[in-house]
Amino acid sequence: MSDDDEDFEYDADGDIRPRSTKVFFKDRPTVKDRICGLVTTMTATNTRKAFLLTLVFIVLASITIGVSFATKSNVPKIPILMYDDVRLPNWTRPLHYLVHTTTYLNNFTFTGDIVITLRITAKDKNFIVVHGDGLNLTSIHLAVAQTPLNTSYPTSFVPPSDSVQPSKVTYNETNSYYVLQFDQLPGWLSKDKEYFNLYMSYSSNLTDSLKGYYRSRYYDDNQEKYLAMTQFEPTDARAAFPCMDEPAMKANWTIWMNVDPAYTASSNMPERNISTTSNGRKLVKFETSPPMSSYLVAYLTHQFDNNVAIMTSPIGGNNITVRVWAPKRLKDYTGYALEMAQKSIKFYTKYFEIPYPLQKMDLFGVADFAAGAMENWGCITFREQDLLYTNTTGSVEEKQRVADVVAHELAHQWFGNLVTMKWWNDLWLNEGFATFMSYKCLHNITTEFDSSTDFLVVIKILGQAMDSTANTHPISNNYVRVVDIENSFDAITYNKAASVLMMLNGMLQDGDNDNFRKGISDYLKTFSYQNAETTDLWRCLTKATNGTSNVSSIMSDWVYKSGMPMVSVTNTTATALDIKQHRYIADFGVTANDSTVWQIPISYQSTCTPDSKITFSNKSETLTIKADCNAFVLNNKASGFYRTKYDNGMFDDIYNDYLLSEPNKLDPLGVIQFIDDQFFFAKSGLLPPSDYLRMITFANTTSATNPAYWRVIMSGMDYISARLRDQLCNPEHRQFTETLFTNLLTAVNITEPGVTNEEKLTRKVTIEVANKGQVPEVIKYLRDTWMAHKDNTTNIDPNIRRSVYASIVYNGDRTEYNWVLSRYLDNATTTNEKTDALLALGVPQRSYLIESSLGLVKNNKIRNQDLFYIFRSLTSNKVAITRVWLFFKENYDFLLTNLQGSKLGEFLHNIANQLDTTALQTEFNQFIKGNTDIPQLTIDSSKSAIETNIKWINANVNDVCQWYSTIVPLP
Repeated sequence: MSDDDEDFEYDADGDIRPRSTKVFFKDRPTVKDRICGLVTTMTATNTRKAFLLTLVFIVLASITIGVSFATKSNVPKIPILMYDDVRLPNWTRPLHYLVHTTTYLNNFTFTGDIVITLRITAKDKNFIVVHGDGLNLTSIHLAVAQTPLNTSYPTSFVPPSDSVQPSKVTYNETNSYYVLQFDQLPGWLSKDKEYFNLYMSYSSNLTDSLKGYYRSRYYDDNQEKYLAMTQFEPTDARAAFPCMDEPAMKANWTIWMNVDPAYTASSNMPERNISTTSNGRKLVKFETSPPMSSYLVAYLTHQFDNNVAIMTSPIGGNNITVRVWAPKRLKDYTGYALEMAQKSIKFYTKYFEIPYPLQKMDLFGVADFAAGAMENWGCITFREQDLLYTNTTGSVEEKQRVADVVAHELAHQWFGNLVTMKWWNDLWLNEGFATFMSYKCLHNITTEFDSSTDFLVVIKILGQAMDSTANTHPISNNYVRVVDIENSFDAITYNKAASVLMMLNGMLQDGDNDNFRKGISDYLKTFSYQNAETTDLWRCLTKATNGTSNVSSIMSDWVYKSGMPMVSVTNTTATALDIKQHRYIADFGVTANDSTVWQIPISYQSTCTPDSKITFSNKSETLTIKADCNAFVLNNKASGFYRTKYDNGMFDDIYNDYLLSEPNKLDPLGVIQFIDDQFFFAKSGLLPPSDYLRMITFANTTSATNPAYWRVIMSGMDYISARLRDQLCNPEHRQFTETLFTNLLTAVNITEPGVTNEEKLTRKVTIEVANKGQVPEVIKYLRDTWMAHKDNTTNIDPNIRRSVYASIVYNGDRTEYNWVLSRYLDNATTTNEKTDALLALGVPQRSYLIESSLGLVKNNKIRNQDLFYIFRSLTSNKVAITRVWLFFKENYDFLLTNLQGSKLGEFLHNIANQLDTTALQTEFNQFIKGNTDIPQLTIDSSKSAIETNIKWINANVNDVCQWYSTIVPLP
């Protein structure tokens, strides 16, 4: 901290200016004489005395209000005429940051000093704009930097003696930045000075907000411990230090960390030097980073242990230190992530033909984390369950999740970190690519998982679900508000973007020429350490095809317009299919008024033709087919991002010739896509639900054990079950659901854990869906498993543990509920088991147990990062939904304080998905009217979800109930 901290005085309105010095003038009264004379005059009468006392009171009150510019709340929030744009001025650019932070975990505070080296290209400006949020500023100085710039390693954060202080500081709360006015700045700029060092000192608190520089609580060495860590994406670096917090404002970063000697300091770069300060603390200085955006900066103060490996880069041959960090008690859980990290780095290095740019890679598994993981360059942070795994405590799907998240975050080291989007509208360049590349990576580095099926079920289908609504948004958006930027981390930016990239990858494949790979490698090399836009990527991909494909033209509507296409197919003659395209909307009875014509890669097959392909780029076309062929299936390998609607005859042909009589004749990916498409048509009013229910009976064959089939089927059945819960034919529907599993339970031995991943997953999903369907023999098996192992839960197979806990809570009472609650609250319980327990606490059928689970939220028994688990489970509980909605309304302020706007919106949307009466609809609309805390897109989609539910019930209950009254038992 600078010794010049006291060199400020404060105006009554909170403005700061350099402290004035006393000036004496010859032959004129001194300041003292003037003040004495003024006091004598003002106290000459009682009226004047009263006036003087009033004036003194006003001045003192004003000084009290504006006594410091230390926090954003007491820097004046007056209209800023000189600058109030949401974006920072482009004539100021950061070149280098020296961040010196001192962390006190004993009282959860930190102090800091930052030196920002700037280049200012304007010639007539007297201010600098710097982001900051919740910081107590204690010192600000500006000095002209040396020319040419000194690029050697920094040595001090203390401002020089010739630095100047701001004449005024004003805080813009809407845009969370300071406008710092310097009277000397125009003069320096007019003399062709353009490089400056901005010195700022500050302090703040380590909160549990999961953003900025915050604290995390965990359990180790039989005691409660804390660490301090950062999470900056998208706009929270400003909560840890003043900075220019926009992705295009790349700079080199040098981090210095002052910590208690009992703690370890970690950051993006390797350690350069460790020393002891005069007061016995530890000062760790790190190497200077390459140019990177502020949201990628990371540092932690911790007491973790690590598992380390040294790997050699496939290109260049340099050594890379890879470490996985965790609490000491969880060190044995780090091996799998360490293995996958090394394999992923090798894959990406070869695929992109670019070496990993840094000397080390640290991966941290932490207990409190808002997202799944964050791709900070060289210092990735994860939720514990998304990094730490052993086969004795985690399921096969949790293992796959770890592999996927590690591969995803390491893809970011190139796509996002090495090359970064210019603004958040192109966030998909980061997230869509990392999602797409992670599955390509897993496909190449391990044979344990069915990456193609997983991509379809986990990524593409969820992207299509969101993009099927009227209130979706383009992949490349135009958001500028922080709450909207946060909300754009969704299934469009990740899932749809990854899916259209997968589709484009296939379209650009030319024999053995992988033009897609060639193009993105060129893109990364061309824009290394820089920022880029979507159009830059299109140019590189077009160049890779030697101009034979205009990628910008192909992808424009996919990326810049909302929604997805539906292809309608009619078998008009024995040798022709008529196909038409238009936008599909799943909101019941809503027809899209959209003239978009997508360039759709169509693949198709029939009972007598192999896979064929065309590009469909008109509103309608006619496909010539062979005579005597039937059961034509479009999107037969699910490679296209569209839904296919068949006429009645074609639907029956597919149902009979492909799915029932010969279920292996069609690629399983095509079957999954067909099932999902038909459900959405049944949801939106384009297909009678009875036809959908009739179609899914194909799964009740001994050969239909594919777990992906059942996952997709049960997703659709969950929606229908929720709508029928208060209908007269609900008992018949439940019986139908249970009967669906007759042959599946014959084909799969639920008592055998399995050896291969496929066997384990098949058993896991079989038990999971049969438990949902309340099949008696499965419920009994799960309860027997609990009774046998409740005193030693390590003996419960982690692949069925979630179903065991959910089943005993759903079918049990206080005894079972309290036992599961104890597993969640026990500090020794593994993270995976805690998640299983928490999800189970959302499924009780008794009102007092539902109330108990809601009480856990209010009583802070659940970590902020885990709230979405209990909310997701409770909002899917048909018995609990009305009470959950009341809880949301009654505790809105509490939820707003503890959840980010996007997470609060997610909770609201999950509730809306289950509301289906006009009374609740009216109540919902009245409550949410005028709300500005939740993204408007989320509010609109929530309203549409309720409207669709109500319309679906009114239009379809008779159809479904009539069908149930006529069907015979399933074979």
